[in-house]
Amino acid sequence: MSRLVEGWLDSRPLGGRQVLIIVVIALALVIDGLDVQLLSLVAPLILEDWGIARQDFGAAMSAALLGSSFGSVVGGGLGDRFGRKSVFVAATLAFGVATVLAGLTQSVFAMTLVRLIGGFGFGAALPTSVALVSEWLPKLARSRVVGMTATGTPLGGMLGAAVLISLLPLLGWRGCFIACGLLSIFFGLLAWVWLPESPSYLVARGRADQAAGLLRRYLGVDCTAQSLGSADAAARAIDAEAAAGDDVRVFERSNLRLNVGAWLAFFGVYYVAYGLAAWLPVLLTGAGLGMPAALRASFTFNLCAVVSGILHGLLVTRFGSRRLMLTGVTLTLVSLGLLALGVVTLRAVHDVGRAELLVLVGSAGVGAFNGALIGVIYAVLALGFPPSCRAGAIGLAMMLGRMGGILGSFIGGALLSVPGIPDTPYIGALAVAVVCALIGTLIIDRHVPRSTPGS
Repeated sequence: MSRLVEGWLDSRPLGGRQVLIIVVIALALVIDGLDVQLLSLVAPLILEDWGIARQDFGAAMSAALLGSSFGSVVGGGLGDRFGRKSVFVAATLAFGVATVLAGLTQSVFAMTLVRLIGGFGFGAALPTSVALVSEWLPKLARSRVVGMTATGTPLGGMLGAAVLISLLPLLGWRGCFIACGLLSIFFGLLAWVWLPESPSYLVARGRADQAAGLLRRYLGVDCTAQSLGSADAAARAIDAEAAAGDDVRVFERSNLRLNVGAWLAFFGVYYVAYGLAAWLPVLLTGAGLGMPAALRASFTFNLCAVVSGILHGLLVTRFGSRRLMLTGVTLTLVSLGLLALGVVTLRAVHDVGRAELLVLVGSAGVGAFNGALIGVIYAVLALGFPPSCRAGAIGLAMMLGRMGGILGSFIGGALLSVPGIPDTPYIGALAVAVVCALIGTLIIDRHVPRSTPGS
């Protein structure tokens, strides 16, 4: 970020136009998050409508996550080259169109293809939205707001589960896809009209006159293109000189335990997050729970993930990341046990009331504690790696974490279809993934320390 632009941002209170930028991006990410999880919410209806087995639908369930893994890498590069706003808008529009097309598909192959394309768009929107928001905010607000953007996906899933209870009888699963896709397209167009480009990006690309105009309009700063250009050139020289003494790379031996531990932990928690989000309604309806109750469980899972994602930043420095992660792993395993007990109660005892209570408590616990683990791992990565390799290390860990999410989404249907032992392999695999997160926690050698009184 241009140091002169950053100084102006830090010297002024958050203004109404900056809040508008936050709101537009946040709403777009929430709608996209709803679209991402929509397939898992309506999967039981599609399986029944198309007459296919669960294991045959795994590719479609994991396609959006696979696409987003590559989209996040490509989208970040495109955002640096063509602008944050342009890529964010294009990605949101592409995702909206793909969601509309998903409502028109007639086969698993077609659904997989459009979800892969849509996931790529969603993945490309994430890094560009984070960059755009952070480059319009003062330093004190930046970390809080950027961290909250990560809750867009579970918040969208939570709202989707609540809304679908009413919309499904009216629109059917196809109508829900089309409606959500049109909503994404609307917010993409809204972003094109209302969102400004990042002034720091414009300065870096030699478009200081445009940056100066945006700063005057959005912050009331009286600056010229010449002052922005000269300040940016000086900052580049200072940054280059400082970087000469800080040349630690991602794969250096000093980072070995932090890398391996973070990879294992991320892989495990993302397997649980996406594996359960994708297949929870199918698991519960297959055990005999009604669709409204299954959607309530999914809503609860996502609600608790959103709340814990917001709160983890307040807790990690107070208690330390190691203690929080060990506690989170333990309570996630306990919550999985309650979820399994609810399914067993439903199948064996047919006590729907007691089973639904156990399922809701278990879903809430997994959402809360596993969601908190994800947030804490981000904090460990951000504070554990030196600035020279921090972005690359976080990006690599995110990619490997999403591989865990892809695996959980892909094989969930096959595990739920194992004959003779319903649900056991699926929930057992979730437990194994949590154990991977535990091993990763113990391997990490650079945890966020616990704050001391008065610090």
